[in-house]
Amino acid sequence: MPRTQRRIREVIFLNESILRDIGIYKDKLISAFTGSRDVTEILLGENAGETPAEELLFTRIFPYLEMDESKPEEVSYLCLETDIPSVPSRMVKNLRITVWAYCHKNCLNYSRAGYAGTRADQLADAAERALRNLQDLGMGNLRLESASYLSPAGSKYYGRQMTFTVSDLKVKNSP
Repeated sequence: MPRTQRRIREVIFLNESILRDIGIYKDKLISAFTGSRDVTEILLGENAGETPAEELLFTRIFPYLEMDESKPEEVSYLCLETDIPSVPSRMVKNLRITVWAYCHKNCLNYSRAGYAGTRADQLADAAERALRNLQDLGMGNLRLESASYLSPAGSKYYGRQMTFTVSDLKVKNSP
């Protein structure tokens, strides 16, 4: 390869980012959640028809863990975070997605056809269903690695923490 072509290729490679997918993944996950009727109805309950799904971002759905107990509302939340815990080869990186589905303890009693458990359990289930067959996210489907309860000591909230994993190309061309 001539020196000029190699240099151009190096410059292009340096413009790419291994971490760029963190934001891209968050956008795709949020779209899956806001596009799920079950997720939005379990989050909002009887107010589901009054709030457009797009308005849930930064009010009920967060691209980070949000647990502000000073808010007077007794509501449900869905939060997510994306990490790259390892880069096992020159071509592949592993991504870990953590989803928190939690509710104020005063609104845990909830019933929706096709779901079971508390409102937090149902919200976690609906979130997992929304992500289960998500296409164009890494190589293959997301794998649910764990689902555990979340109840910080003295907190007014209770919920589920789910961890998903997927592998993806280390660096991709810009869209």
